[in-house]
Amino acid sequence: MKKWIGILLSVALIATMLAGCSSSSSSSTDTTAAAAETEEATTGAADSETEEETTEAAASTTTDYPTKTVTAVVPFGTTSGTDAMSRTLCTLAQEFLGQTITVINKTGASAAVGTTYVSQQAADGYTLLTGSESTGLFRCWGTADLDYDDFIPILLYMRECGIMITYADSPYETVEDLIEAARENPGKITVGTTGTGGLPDVWWSILEYEFDVEFNRVAYDGSSDANTALLGKHIEAFVAGTQTSYPLMTDGSVRVLAVMDNEAELDGYEDCPRLTDYYPDLAEYMPYGPFFVVEVAAGTDQAIVDTLTDAFMQAYETDEFQEYIGTCRDIPMGLTGDEANEFMKNQQAKIWWLMYDIGETEVCPSDYGVERLEE
Repeated sequence: MKKWIGILLSVALIATMLAGCSSSSSSSTDTTAAAAETEEATTGAADSETEEETTEAAASTTTDYPTKTVTAVVPFGTTSGTDAMSRTLCTLAQEFLGQTITVINKTGASAAVGTTYVSQQAADGYTLLTGSESTGLFRCWGTADLDYDDFIPILLYMRECGIMITYADSPYETVEDLIEAARENPGKITVGTTGTGGLPDVWWSILEYEFDVEFNRVAYDGSSDANTALLGKHIEAFVAGTQTSYPLMTDGSVRVLAVMDNEAELDGYEDCPRLTDYYPDLAEYMPYGPFFVVEVAAGTDQAIVDTLTDAFMQAYETDEFQEYIGTCRDIPMGLTGDEANEFMKNQQAKIWWLMYDIGETEVCPSDYGVERLEE
């Protein structure tokens, strides 16, 4: 009897121990689950806070722009007209922007090198392109796979027309003399350009097509380099801009053969012959000439674009810059946003289709969404 009582007591003790273990295990499981839930909730809250902090930081970065030096890239040489214009405008704009704007030059491939560089930088407003009309013809000439749509215009500030010049004691008294010499000496009359697709190159292409002649074209980094070559009689003629040709004309270093525009009233060039004075039919190609624009890479935050536009427009409107435009003998524009885009794309369509029609390029503009302008 005592034996059975002992066995029953042992069984009861074991059952109690097992119940205790089960309770302990359950308690442990509940504690682990609770801890996991707490950790999950804490992690979720932390992640949410991190996302909010990131968003706030991004917003703060945009709101605080600019917080460091801004770089403006000129895709032409230091002797180019574009360089002088860019430095003058950027020096004024930095006062309104509240940060230094450092101007640098990245030359090559008719502005494609510098333009490509800007397109590869972060779209944060700290790298500007201070370029010209050349961007619209990169695909036309195959120099770069870029277009106006790869950038956002901040300010299209002025434009100019071409001035065909030769050295003072040149044998060519008129543009007719030059064309006749090219007809009699195919490929031997040397003329200057600023590279494929630049203003001079386009005009030489037009004249070659219209008069069935051929020039020997030599490319230079910028207008000033080409003008120096002209004065040294290394080339016979060049199509310069108004800014670089005017001082050479007034000091008697060059002779103006033709103003390549039939619309603009240019101060100081009133007595110079226009190309259409000799060849009225060439009016169909006019007006055409360089324009100068400040841009940022596509994708830049609108708040940054607005800040830059405000600063550059204020600089443009200063008496100092308006006087500078007059000194350059250029035509003031002051276009931003959609208006700037419309002007640039109209110029692009006019010249790209012209180059395609006359056989200077095999790249069809419509393949890239550039349609003919309506007559």
